[in-house]
Order: sequence, then structure tokens, then C-alpha cells
Amino acid sequence: MLSKIEFLAELCTKLESHGITANADRCLRSRHQHSSCARCAQACPTSAITCDTELKLDPEKCTGCGACAAVCPGGALVATSPTNAELLARINRQAAETGAVAFACQRHLKEHPADLERSITVECIARLDESLLVDAALSGASVVCLVDGSCSQCPQSSVREGAFRAVETSNRLLSAWNIAGSVEVGSSPPSWIRPIPVEEPPASGLSRRGFFTALRGEGASVASAALPSIIASVIAPDEKTQSTGKPTLSDLPRELPVKWYSLRRSLLRIATKPVHPTLESTLWADVRFSANCNGCKICAELCPTEALISLECDGQTGVFFQPDKCNQCNLCRDICPRNCVEISVTIDPNDILDGKPRLLVRNNVQEIAEFEDPPEKKLARLLGCQVTC
Repeated sequence: MLSKIEFLAELCTKLESHGITANADRCLRSRHQHSSCARCAQACPTSAITCDTELKLDPEKCTGCGACAAVCPGGALVATSPTNAELLARINRQAAETGAVAFACQRHLKEHPADLERSITVECIARLDESLLVDAALSGASVVCLVDGSCSQCPQSSVREGAFRAVETSNRLLSAWNIAGSVEVGSSPPSWIRPIPVEEPPASGLSRRGFFTALRGEGASVASAALPSIIASVIAPDEKTQSTGKPTLSDLPRELPVKWYSLRRSLLRIATKPVHPTLESTLWADVRFSANCNGCKICAELCPTEALISLECDGQTGVFFQPDKCNQCNLCRDICPRNCVEISVTIDPNDILDGKPRLLVRNNVQEIAEFEDPPEKKLARLLGCQVTC
């Protein structure tokens, strides 16, 4: 029979976070069931994520690799161990002291401890998104290296493809602005990187080890005080869902995830404008409507970032597109009842910086009001008589 301490240890092991925070209300499936997005589930190497009807993360299967967070367009999954802000602090330090930045996973560093002082430790290189890689190049690093020396033997080697795509996109962005730095993948950190002391990441909250250290010193009172908060952090979201029900559309966030804000802010810091007129992007998109659009505005009502917005002026209502707020989630195309949304991954990089809304469709306000009328009013208008139901 397990002792109380062993029981608590087993419980905390099950509850311990793997460094991935799930925000189900930001998932595109929460916004509309016809969303085709399943990037997180496709990227997850352990099938810890399901999003058939809503986002679910199985902590028993999750290894914390962070591949899901790197590809999620809605910010529903966020890597927190370390956070992007903590990684940026380490990136700036290594770039300033060595002129280069290298990232290596824990598996590689266990097998090659000599690389520990020349690399920034991450759970997996697939956790690195484009905003981090571009910021690393803009911080003064002539080379940004993702070390994959141990990836081929890793059970999660499938996530390397996501890391390669992030590297490719980052290099396209740097090339568009003619930035000298480059992002690459290598079997080890560049040999000329000077070792710097390893910094322990700051602890966030009470760790399992700290919990039991305190428990031995303070007795059961610490357990009774600390354990509820640990349990609440895992159980509370489900209880909240059960008590309040599924959030309504007005409750869902409508903002661009941090990665896009951070990346655009970094690009705005560059003194020069893009030197290439077009850019093939996996982050932003160019949205246009075909001629059969009837202006129903459902795309603008459900757009999670307000890249598509509805505006009314002088008796005219229109749907406008804001390129800098598009996160290429494709929800507008998925839900359009007339299949009139056309999405191109080839964009003008200047549109990312300018942020000027572009009119896609214009309708008369009266036409829109009639379109939204209930069926009996539409029938009465068609027949020219009153209809009762």
C-alpha cells in the first residue's frame, strides 16, 4: 500500500505540466465546427491532441515538445517551459556575447554535454517558431543554428519537418528584407561559438521537488495548503466548462496571437523596406472574394483576428481585409456558404507593415438587412402579401 507521501508524489506526477498551456477558447474549432484546422494534432508525435469537435490535450501522452504551439495559428497552444520571453532574453545574451545563436534539445545535450555552454536548451527544436528565429537573427547573430544531431534517433523525429518549415520561412523573411543573418540546421553548434555560463531558467510556481521539500519540513499542513492549488490548475478549466457551458461567439477572443505581433514588431524595427515585391508565406495570406460573394459578412463575424472586418458608411456596408492581422487560419474559406473566398500564400511583404484595410465587397445596407430577414419576411416580399407562420 502506498504511503501518503508516495500517493501525493504519484498524484503530482500525473498533474505536472509538460510546459504546454491549452486555451480551448482560442481554438478555431471552438469558433466554428467547419474549421478544417488540425495542425496541432497533425504535428503532435504522440497523439496527445484531439480537436475533432474541441481542443483536448492528454497530459499522460504529452511530452512537451512544443511542436503544436509552433504551428497553432490561433494561439490555443502555448509553450511555457521556457516561455518565448525567457527564450528571447537568452537569445539576446548569446547573440551579444558570441555573435551567433544555437538551440539544442535536452536529448542532444545529454549525449553531447560539451555543447551545453554553447547552446540554448529547448525541449525540442520543433518548439521554435519564426518569431524567435527572426528575432535571433535581428539581435545581431550572423548564424542561427538549430542542432539536430540526435533527432534521427529520437522517437519524436517526425516533428523535425515543422522545424525545417520554420527555418525556411524565417530565411524567406530575412531575404525579403536583405538581412545578412541566416537560419540553418546543423548536427552541432558552430565551433566558433564561445561558451557562456549556463543559466538555470527561473522557476514558475511551486515545482514538484519544491513541494515535497516543503512538505518534509512543514508536515501535512503544507500539503493541505498547496495541493488544492495544484489540482485546481488542472481541474478548474473542466469544471468551469461544465458550470458555464460552451462560450458564446461574443466571449471568444478576437486578436492576433503573440507570435504574429512579435514578428511584425521585429520587422517594423528594420530601417529599410522589403527589397522583394512578393513573399511566399506560411504565416500571412492574401484574401480576396470572387464575384459570387453576396456580402453576408459571416467571414467578418467569425474571423478570429479581425483581419476581416465589416464597416458601414454613408448607406454602404463593406467587408475589409487587414493583411497584417491575417494568420492564415483559413477559417473564412472553410465557412463561406458560397465558396467565394480565395486565399493566396503569396503576399506583398509591404502589406504586413502598412496594415491598410482593403475593401473586398460593398453592399447596400438595405440589401444586407433584407438578406438577414427571417424566412417569412423574405417570402412575403417575394409574393407581395403578408405571410403568417
